[in-house]
Amino acid sequence: MTVLNTFEKGPEGWCSYDYHASMIAVANYFVLTTWDEHGGVDDSGCVWADHTRWSTDTPERPISVLPLILYRNWVGEPSIDLRGAELSVQLRGDNLKLTGAQC
Repeated sequence: MTVLNTFEKGPEGWCSYDYHASMIAVANYFVLTTWDEHGGVDDSGCVWADHTRWSTDTPERPISVLPLILYRNWVGEPSIDLRGAELSVQLRGDNLKLTGAQC
């Protein structure tokens, strides 16, 4: 099975999770990523999320962030088992400031 996100027409369901907004709303709070027609692999479409769309999930140890998340059922796709799968992801870090963190 091949799953490919081309981002030709939009964000294809990719979101960020904002933990702090979820605590205020008393419900999970997801923010749709921004889609750009260009800027991806070979100048294809891409999606992005900056620090204004997510917050750290502080009760978790270690602390986690979900700046890019996709629930396939939200876009009408079935679950898939990724055990033993080969994944390929292209990430850009425009003006990325790690401030001591590690990728």
